[in-house]
Amino acid sequence: MESTLAVKFDVGQTVGSYEFVAVIDSSPTGVKYKVHNAVMNRLEVLKVLPSEFQEDEQLVERFHREVAIWSRLSHPNIVSFYNATPLGDRIVMTTEWLEGSTLAELIQRGAIPLEQAVNYVSQALSALVYAHANGVVHRNLTPSCAIITDQGRLKLGGFDLAKKYADPRLTLTGTAIGAPEYASPEQVKAETRLDERSDIYSMGVILFELVTGWKPFTAKGQFEIMRAHVEQKPPVPHELNSVLSHELSSVILRALAKDPSARFQSAINFRTALQDAPKTHPQQPSQARGGTADTSPPAVGMAPRQPQPAAQPGHSAAASLAVKRTQPAGSADLQPVTKPSRMRAVKVRKKAKVSWFTDLQNLLWPWG
Repeated sequence: MESTLAVKFDVGQTVGSYEFVAVIDSSPTGVKYKVHNAVMNRLEVLKVLPSEFQEDEQLVERFHREVAIWSRLSHPNIVSFYNATPLGDRIVMTTEWLEGSTLAELIQRGAIPLEQAVNYVSQALSALVYAHANGVVHRNLTPSCAIITDQGRLKLGGFDLAKKYADPRLTLTGTAIGAPEYASPEQVKAETRLDERSDIYSMGVILFELVTGWKPFTAKGQFEIMRAHVEQKPPVPHELNSVLSHELSSVILRALAKDPSARFQSAINFRTALQDAPKTHPQQPSQARGGTADTSPPAVGMAPRQPQPAAQPGHSAAASLAVKRTQPAGSADLQPVTKPSRMRAVKVRKKAKVSWFTDLQNLLWPWG
C-alpha cells in the first residue's frame, strides 16, 4: 500500500541496525516498514508514529499502550513482538516479518474451502483465548490483522486499539472504534466496559464473511453500517450458502447476538462450538463455499465479494469462484424511494431515535 503520510525513514536508508527495505502501509496509528535487522540477521516489521501525529497525545498514548500490551503476549497464533527502542528521535516497535498473506488478501482472491475457513477462525480464537486470559481485549479484529503463513498457521496482529480490561482509558465518546464493518454493537454505542464478548462478535462477522462470501451489514457510509450492527438482524448464513449446516449457522448467529449476554461468553466456548458443529448438511460435500453459495441479493444490505480474475496457474478452480456483485436488496438506505416515502422514513427515524444514535457520528475515525 502506497503511503499517503509523511514518512520518517527512506527506503534503502540504514538507521542504527535497521535497513529499510519497503513501506508496508501507513495510517494515523503508524507507518509500517519492512526492515532488515543486521544484528539479528532477519527481516522484521518496524512501526513508527507518523511525524504529523507526534503531537497528538491520544495517538502517542495509544502507541505506547500497544507496545506495553503486545510485548507481554507470546502465543503461537499471535505475531511475535520483538522490541521497542529509540531510533533517531523516535520510539519504534518491531515485530516478526511473516511470509504469507493476510486473511483479507485470501478473501479477495476467491472462495476459501469451508474446512479451511473454520480452521483459520479456530486458530484466531485460540489467540483470543490466550489474550483474554491475560486481560486483553483486541477491539479491532478484521481479516487484515490476521496473517496466514505459507505453512497455514494463522498469526493475529493489529493490537493498536487493544486494551486491558481494567484500563478506563480509550473508552470515551469520540474515540476510534476500529473498522465499522466488524465493530460490535457495544463499540458502536461507546459502552465503557468492553470485554471479551466484543471480540467474539467481531470474530463472528469474520466467520460469516468467510463462509458466505458476504459481510453481514454494509451501506454507503460508516454511519449506516454502525447503525445496522445495533438495529438489524443478520441474514441466516445457510440461506446464503446452501452447503452450510443449520448447526454452523446457529453458531455464527449466536456469536452475532446484539446482546453480549446472548453470545458465547468466552472465546474457548465459541471455538468448541465451532469445532463440534457439523459444517455441512449430511451427504453434502465439504467444498469451497463459493461453489454452492446463493448469489442472489440477501434480505439486508450486505457487501458482496468483488469479481475476481481467472484462476492463476497453481490455484484450484474453486479459488477463482466469486459471488456475483449485485445491488443488495431490502435495505432502505440503498433502495431508491420516492420523495414522500423518504419524508415518511425520516419522520419514523426521528421518532425512533435513541440516546446512542445522537452521538454516533462522533465515533467515526476523524480521518475518515
